[in-house]
Amino acid sequence: IKIMSEQQQQLLNDDENNKSDIDFVEIKKVEEYGIPDSASTMCYDSISKLLAISTTTGQVKIYGGHGVETTLNVTNTIIKWLSFLFGKGLLLCVTNTNLIIIFDIQTGREVRTSHLNEKISSVDFVSSCDFVIFGTHLGTIKIFDTKRITFAPIEIDLSNSHSVNDGAIPKVTAVSLHPTHGNLILVGFNTSIII
Repeated sequence: IKIMSEQQQQLLNDDENNKSDIDFVEIKKVEEYGIPDSASTMCYDSISKLLAISTTTGQVKIYGGHGVETTLNVTNTIIKWLSFLFGKGLLLCVTNTNLIIIFDIQTGREVRTSHLNEKISSVDFVSSCDFVIFGTHLGTIKIFDTKRITFAPIEIDLSNSHSVNDGAIPKVTAVSLHPTHGNLILVGFNTSIII
């Protein structure tokens, strides 16, 4: 709410002496608070106690303790996956155009941007070993190294080994590091095959 100065009020009073004080209050939208109604995904950092919510308009709202709130303007596309990179002060965003953006949450600046030529169909962040595992619609697994902030030279191509009877390439629908064997990756396909 903006209150007019005494000079502005005096100018208006000269023209209209019989107006009430309420006529001198001008209401404008200055800031937006709260959770956006166009939320597309969210993540929580239990160490920093931060909640990030992305919108369908390409913004990420980050909420912390009382009065802590900021907005990152990422892109004009839908963000389909978010993850805090624990202990690093970084936020990883994946858009529906397969753009991978890493933000420094203290400065709000982009640290790294990468683009995959394949459609990203699943993601898993493995905080214990600093990797993000990406599954694609072409049946491949790609590994992103969060220490070096770049893709690792490892790529696992599973497209030929698990094709269905009609020869169609199965899409990776879920990836996850095995909970008890850290050197194994669980991969789920749209053909109901899990390896």
